[in-house]
Order: sequence, then structure tokens, then C-alpha cells
Amino acid sequence: MPNTRTIALVAVVLAAPACAPQGAPTPAATPSSNAAAAQRNPDVISHAEIDDPSIGDLDALSIIKRLRPAFLATRGGASSANSPTKGIQVTIGGGPLQPLSTLTTIRASEMVEIRYLNASAAAQAYGSAAGATGVIVIKRK
Repeated sequence: MPNTRTIALVAVVLAAPACAPQGAPTPAATPSSNAAAAQRNPDVISHAEIDDPSIGDLDALSIIKRLRPAFLATRGGASSANSPTKGIQVTIGGGPLQPLSTLTTIRASEMVEIRYLNASAAAQAYGSAAGATGVIVIKRK
């Protein structure tokens, strides 16, 4: 005669599949492109993404708008005086801070990486001149 512990274990094993969400993809059923997209760093546009043929030779600002528009979003205070790109600055290779319009002069073929530093990281790297919205760092070839 089976003991109570064995019966409880069998009941749990049989009930577990019923608790799984219906229609959820199994790891084997998930396409590899979704896995690659999930592994993208939200604060970095990599060389592989910049070299994608669909990007062509766009300027840095166009690439950011297409691949990581959140880089340009205002973070922090909800002042109505803030435009979506107010205060965001750019540095090329760690050089002096420049206005956002600098991004229109840099082509995809010239870049290795585009990185977003949040306000805290930007202040640590560039001091209070980095502003409250963050810095976009361009690494050139």
C-alpha cells in the first residue's frame, strides 16, 4: 500500500503541467533572432548593429532614432519646458561635450559603438557639465 508521501508527490507531478501558462513558447521553440534581441544591451548600439546592411550609411542621430530612441528620451523631472532632447550632450571618444546636433555629422561607416550614459554615470565621468539627462558616447573607428 503506497504511503501518503508518495501519493502527494505523484499528485504534484501530475498537476504541475496544468499550472503552466497556455501557449507559452518553450525554450526550444523560441527563434534565435528573439534570443539575440533579448541579449542586446539597452544602453549600447554595438558594432554589429551599426554594420547591419539595413542601416546603410545613416548618420548617428538617425541610427539612434531607429535602434534606441530611448537614448533621446527625457529622464527625470516632468517639466513642460523639457523637450525630448533638451540637455542631452555628445562626446566623441571621451572628448569634450558637444551638442546633440553633432550626431548628424558622424556616419555609420565611421563608428564602432554608440553608448548612452545615464545622468549619474555621465556626472561621474564628465562632472556637472554633463547635465541631468545623460551623455551619448560615440566610439569611432
